[in-house]
Amino acid sequence: MEYYVKLQAPHIVYEGPNGRPLKTKLRSNLIIKVFLKVITSTDEVWYNIGGSQWINGVQSRQSEAPVGVATKPITRLISQVTELTGYIDFIDHQLVNVYDQPYGKIKNQIISGTTVTISSVMIDDQQIKWYTIGESEVIPARYVIIK
Repeated sequence: MEYYVKLQAPHIVYEGPNGRPLKTKLRSNLIIKVFLKVITSTDEVWYNIGGSQWINGVQSRQSEAPVGVATKPITRLISQVTELTGYIDFIDHQLVNVYDQPYGKIKNQIISGTTVTISSVMIDDQQIKWYTIGESEVIPARYVIIK
């Protein structure tokens, strides 16, 4: 399932929930794809919009995907074959999305603590590291601890 939000006001982009603000700002009325939704212990909603980029859920609402908008593909993806083992490191008993490709469609979900075998390491244009796991599924490397 894909998840989008429409920004009802300009938003600052942060490096994480309650994290340091980045230089990136987003205009109102923008429809953004969300990769992960987090609700903090203080009931704040945060959306991961790709890599280490997060926005606060204030003044946004769930939206349909934009229609008739051509998106630019990732222009550069460096990949290296490897053989590593790791485990999913996220909130206890919570699921992490895995994708068909970096920034692609959600293909599966894995629970925190699950052991995974990594078959390749990829780095995209934004210097975000991704791991290929399982049956050609990819996950942002920040959710995996290498054993």
